[in-house]
Amino acid sequence: RQACADDVLFWVNSFVWTLDPRRVSCPNVPMVTWPEQDDLICHIVMADGRHDLWVEKGRDLGVTWDVIAVYVWDLLFHPNTHHKVISRKESMVDGTDDPDTLFSKVDHILAYLPEFLKPELTRAKMIVSNPGMRSTLTGESTTGDVARGGRQKGMLIDEAATMDSLGEIVASTSAVCNS
Repeated sequence: RQACADDVLFWVNSFVWTLDPRRVSCPNVPMVTWPEQDDLICHIVMADGRHDLWVEKGRDLGVTWDVIAVYVWDLLFHPNTHHKVISRKESMVDGTDDPDTLFSKVDHILAYLPEFLKPELTRAKMIVSNPGMRSTLTGESTTGDVARGGRQKGMLIDEAATMDSLGEIVASTSAVCNS
């Protein structure tokens, strides 16, 4: 547990599983990172709570999984961490049984952890909390007032380039967290 808490790359490469339904015979895939992903994950950790990090992403680079993995790592091992994941529509954040949602990635990571790494978590629509650490991971859809009034360590604005109201979203979220 301590090695996982101390080293995000050890935790990701040892215990995180992703889902790729295109791999029909074996859709559950261990997250063994490439050097580029290692760099990105380290940049996410260094930026988290400190400054913005804009990432251009292409298909199959695992960027969303990388951010979600860092946020789950914080949720599990670090006290008083609060992250938010944001997407265009609520159904893209946390849809029942939809493997494409952001929270399905959270759920998948948590489901495949060994028991000794699973704390008592509380899960509801668009939130998972770790009461023992007083940490949360929440979700929200994009509106002009997304996240307004809250405080977060970091936020993922997924698929930001496709959002017509990105300027409003950035304005609304800029006072909520530093990254």
